[in-house]
Amino acid sequence: MLNITYETFAKNQSRLKKRIQLLREEVGLKKYKKHWHPLDLKEKKAHIGAEDGSINHKKYKGLILYAINASAPVYNDKITDSHFSDIDILYPYREIKDRLDIYRTIFEFKASLRVIDDVDLFLVDGSLYSDLVAPRDLGTGLSKEEKKEVMEFLPEIEQSDEVEIVSKRLAGNIKGPNRFQKIAFLEYLEYISTLKRFIERGRDKVVGVSKTASTSSFEEGMPDIAVFDEVSKEPGFGFAMEREKILQKKFPIYGEFFTSFVPFFSYFYARLEKNRGVFMMEVPRDIDEKEIIDLLSKIRSTSVDGYPYLLRKAHKDVVITNRDIEKFANSLGISNMTGREALSW
Repeated sequence: MLNITYETFAKNQSRLKKRIQLLREEVGLKKYKKHWHPLDLKEKKAHIGAEDGSINHKKYKGLILYAINASAPVYNDKITDSHFSDIDILYPYREIKDRLDIYRTIFEFKASLRVIDDVDLFLVDGSLYSDLVAPRDLGTGLSKEEKKEVMEFLPEIEQSDEVEIVSKRLAGNIKGPNRFQKIAFLEYLEYISTLKRFIERGRDKVVGVSKTASTSSFEEGMPDIAVFDEVSKEPGFGFAMEREKILQKKFPIYGEFFTSFVPFFSYFYARLEKNRGVFMMEVPRDIDEKEIIDLLSKIRSTSVDGYPYLLRKAHKDVVITNRDIEKFANSLGISNMTGREALSW
C-alpha cells in the first residue's frame, strides 16, 4: 500500500469515527426490536451434516490450471468426513469465471448428495436461492437445434452418482460449429441437473446459512443482519420484510420445477449465543416459528462461539491457496508461463 494511503487515513480517522457514531444515532433502530424474538435455546441432539467447497486457479499462457475441493462432514456422536477433489486444465479457455463457479457448485452439491440421505439436518454455506437466480446461462448464441444436440447428453449426466464433472468427460463427443459454446452449455446443464437433485432430496432438511448477507428490507437501508445485531444481543430469531419470491429467470431444463419451487423459500435471521453474530437462514420450504425453534435447537447442539462448527470445519478443510496452485504448476513445468514476466522487469 502507498504511504499516502496511511497518511490520508490518519488525517481522517477522527472524522470517520464521528461519522460512524452519528450514523448509528440517526438511524434509530430501536423501533425494530419488536421484530426480534429472544429465546432460551436448549440444545437438541440431531444427526447433522454440512458442506462447503473451494476453487482456485491460475492463468498460464494458453491454459488455466484449476483445483476444486469439496467437503461434507457429518456429526452423529462423532464427526465423519467426506472429502473430494479435482485438479485439471480448464478447456476451452472461455467464460472462465462462470464455468469455474459452476464446477465448484457441481462438486459441492454432488459431495452433499453422498451424505444427505443419512442426516436429519443439512447445512449449506450461503444461499440456494442465489444459486437459482445467478445469471449463468451459458447457452447464449446457440440455436435451438444446437441446444437440442447438447441436451442428448443429459440422461448420462442424470444417471451419474460420482462426485465428478461429467460434462468434462462428455465434451470430447461434441463436434461441429460452436463446439466451445456447446461444451459450456453442457456444463451449465450439469449444474442445473445437480441443483435440482440436491433440492429434491434435501428440501425437508436443507438450511442455508449466510454470515454476510446484504439483503436490506428496512427503510433505513442497512443490511438486515446489521439491524438485528444492533437491536438485540440475545439469542433468538427475527423476521424482516417479506421478499418477493418470483423467479424471472428461464431455465433450459426443469423450468416448471424451479418456478413452482421458489415461492416456498422461507427466510429468517438468528443468533445462537448471547453477544455472538447474527446470520441469515434460508430453507427451501414453508416453516413456522415452532419449526424454527426446533431447527435452531438442533444447530445449537453442534455450534461453537455461536456458529455451526461443521460449516466452519468444512470451510477450513477445503481452502486451496495460491501457493498450492503454484506447487502444482511447478510440478507440471508450467510455473513460468504466466505472461506477466514483464511486470517484474
